[in-house]
This record gives sequence, C-alpha cells and structure tokens, in this order.
Amino acid sequence: MTPALRVCNVSKRFGVKDAYAVYRASLEVKLGQIVVLLGPSGCGKTTLLRLISGLETPEPDPAASIAIGDRMVFGPGVNTLPEKRGVGMVFQDYALFPHLTVVANVAFGLRGLDRAEALARAMAMLDQVQLSGLAQRYPHELSGGQQQRVALARALAPQPQLLLLDEPFSNLDHELRVALRDEMRSVLKRSGVAALFVTHDREEALSLADALAVMRHGRIVQMGTPRELYACPASPFVARFLGEANFLPAQAYGDYAECVLGRVALASPARGCVQLLIRPEALEVSADPDGRGCVEQVLYFGHDQLLSLRLDGCERLLARTDGALAMPMGARVSIRPREPVRAFEQTGSNGTDGATDATDSL
Repeated sequence: MTPALRVCNVSKRFGVKDAYAVYRASLEVKLGQIVVLLGPSGCGKTTLLRLISGLETPEPDPAASIAIGDRMVFGPGVNTLPEKRGVGMVFQDYALFPHLTVVANVAFGLRGLDRAEALARAMAMLDQVQLSGLAQRYPHELSGGQQQRVALARALAPQPQLLLLDEPFSNLDHELRVALRDEMRSVLKRSGVAALFVTHDREEALSLADALAVMRHGRIVQMGTPRELYACPASPFVARFLGEANFLPAQAYGDYAECVLGRVALASPARGCVQLLIRPEALEVSADPDGRGCVEQVLYFGHDQLLSLRLDGCERLLARTDGALAMPMGARVSIRPREPVRAFEQTGSNGTDGATDATDSL
C-alpha cells in the first residue's frame, strides 16, 4: 500500500556553509498513522515539517524527494506549491481569523464547495471536536484549548491526505495539554488521516505516537514504535531523551558484565569497556544492612516514588519503586536489575558522554 508520506534524503541549509538544519532525512507515514518527530529545540523538526508542506525548499539533490500519497511533490524537476500539496497544517499559535466566527473559520478552506455544502462540512467537523454548540462565537470568546480544536477542525475539513502539526499544545498549561492530546488522538484516528506531529515533550510523544522519529542535529537518528525506542534505544542520546536513565561503567564478557552492582546479565552480547543502561523502574531495591547502596533522597508521588541512591563506589542511581514501599533516607539497600540490561560501547573516558554507538556518532 502506498504510504501517505514518503520523504527521502531531504536536506536544508540556511545561509551558513555546511551548517544543515536538516540533513538527509528519510521517513514514511502510513495511511491512518500518527508519526511524532521528537527532539530538542533546534534539531530540525519544524524545518522538516516546512519542507514537507512546501513552505521551505530542500537543497538540490538528485536523490532527494517528497511524495504525498502517489504524487511526488518534490524531486528532480518537481516542486509543487504548498496550496497544491493536499496537506493540512495546525500551528502552535492557532492562526484563526479573528473577524470570522468559529464555523466560518472552519469553512474558510473549503473552496470548490457551494455554501450549503461547506457549512454542512464545517458543522460536521465541529461536531467531531465537540464544538458544534460554539459555531457562532468568535475566536476571542474561546479558551486556548477550544481555539486549538477549531484549528484542528479547520485543517481536517478539506479532507487532506496528510496533516502536519507543529507543537500545537505548546501554549497550553499541562493539565489542558494532557486532556487535549488524548482528544486529538481520538479525532485523528476517527478521521483516518495520516499525521506528522512535532514536539519536544517526550511524554506527549510517547502517548500520541504510533511511530516515533527522534531527531538530533538535523538527522533522524532512530525511528520505531515508542515501546521499541524506549526499550531498545540505538544510542545513549535516545535513551536519555526518552526518559530517566542510569548509566554505569562496566566490563563486558559476552552475555554478562561486571560493574559496581556485581555481575549483571546483558540483553545482547558485548565485550570490553561498556556503559550499561538501566532505567529507574528496572531496578529492584530492598532494605539490606549489608547492601551496596544508601538512600539519599525520596520523592514520593503516591502511586510510586523516585529514590536517589548513592553506591559505595560513589556512583549515583535513580530507582522508581512502588509508593507503598517504605524506604527512609539513610537506609542501606541492595540493588539489582530486574532483567538483562543494554550495553553501549564506551569510547571516551568522561562517563556517560563517552558512550557512543554508530547512530549517536552521526
């Protein structure tokens, strides 16, 4: 089946020689799929979105192309205008027309339909985002969350093949962001549209995405399902960016490694100097007067708690445990991984920053 979007080897520079905002980026979005671009500020996420929409033009390269559905919109001899690409866009600043009512905003892009058809389509979209009762209000009479839902309805009304969303929740408070992203995911799934969503918020990315593409320095360094990337990051950078991570120096001997925690099993065979990745929730902590660690801090959240542990070798670890487990500060504890751990080759001598692999060294 033809993907809704296929990007191949697309690059973009802005004025400075060899300083790429996006470098040879490639990805696919399937029909009905939500793909999230995740990465730190300045990594090229928004630029890639603008290249796909046609608002920016990629560097000339015979190997570079962008196809939306079965149409090439950028490639050798082809550069389709933004308004001809069949793409909907939702921005972080909503971009609503202040002098138009809600329903008029949604109907604005429905060219080619007569007035009655456009009004019916606009009302149907407002119903999807649960705003049909506010159709005659103006944008300034709505909350930020309501304005963003209007922007989503407007983008979906022309029935685009692809929807691009550039950090649409960044202007909202945390509680509203959580509620709105769950609602937006439901709307997108019901509509069946393919969506490419940009964010730097890992919680947002993990909860929204069918597939996740992590960007760094203009490159897509890993792509897969959120579960795959969290459990099997291709590099220490990806591991840290997707959540809390402990790294311990170790010596690997095939299926196991020796570190300050003793002998630990490895998820994949490795040899030599490595850094072990251990997520806080993957550590088992138990009270033990003869244990290798000491509890330095407890952050209690009710359903769970985050322990800061100091090991006898001076290393510090974070462990996330059941909130019902009483663990006073100063208590001695034993610590061990619950499952085999992932190892990264260590090529430097400055702790976790020396942990690299083929992906992280790009």
